[in-house]
Amino acid sequence: MPTLWTIHFNSACNFTNAEFIFEFEGEKYRFIRGTEEESDKLLTIVDDDSKEGSDRCFERVMRLLDYLSWDLHGGIQYLGRTGYGFKSGTIQLEKAYVPSFRARNIRSYLMDSFSRIPNVSNDTQRFALRLWNEAEISASPFLAFINYWSIVELSTEKGESHKSRAIKWINNLSSNEILGLSELKKNLKDKYNSGDAVGWFLYNEGRNAIAHVTRSKHPKRFDIESYEKISELNRVMKAIAKYYIVNELKLRHYSTELKVLKTKKITNALTFLTEDKKKEKRIKARRRRIEKLLRNRFKVTKSTS
Repeated sequence: MPTLWTIHFNSACNFTNAEFIFEFEGEKYRFIRGTEEESDKLLTIVDDDSKEGSDRCFERVMRLLDYLSWDLHGGIQYLGRTGYGFKSGTIQLEKAYVPSFRARNIRSYLMDSFSRIPNVSNDTQRFALRLWNEAEISASPFLAFINYWSIVELSTEKGESHKSRAIKWINNLSSNEILGLSELKKNLKDKYNSGDAVGWFLYNEGRNAIAHVTRSKHPKRFDIESYEKISELNRVMKAIAKYYIVNELKLRHYSTELKVLKTKKITNALTFLTEDKKKEKRIKARRRRIEKLLRNRFKVTKSTS
């Protein structure tokens, strides 16, 4: 039995197109723009309702969100999925309604639609974009730093340990290639009183200090100095991770075009959700009127007694 999946996600984009249908890795998807309160959606039909089929669909969706995060320059947060089975031929992807609600985050910038993704050709690149998206959607500089650092440890080369290779690679970076790197190098002596090379400093004072909570130098999440220090290191680490993805993993922005089949400026796919919210408001208003009436009756009874 085929299943209609609704994938809910948050992004920083406010899309001007209300709907568009596109293909990704041979499967068809329908994007539906959310409202100020409702998250954006991806709809797809999964013909194989076995666990293996569902797993493949989920992995494909997560890859798509990671790829879009890289080309849209912002994190895309997966919020969950809902789905229901239907008799083959009774539902069309282009006309299906969205059956479930997920609250959205605030959007910040306008885009017509997403039409390009990076040209990903191996698992190392895929994993790098997964880590990048995890860092981008994180509200914590501590968690974001760990993900950015992990990107630089990714390599297809054999021999030297990932840690040593990453530290050496960062040490060899030119200051004018990375935003904030020259300032950090200056601060190693003036602000942090450290003689370490920048790679070792980021590893010891960033990666290790965050990961090993029992260390005496573990940065306190509630300490303003620790928070500001990790926030500064995180800004530099993000720039380093981005440089690594582009120059070492050879991933560029906007390198592969998505096959967009159809677009719409207006959508009625959220009609059911709108009606449900109106019904919910009517029920709440009725409940408030009843509660007010009961309170007034209680006051009258109390005063006459």
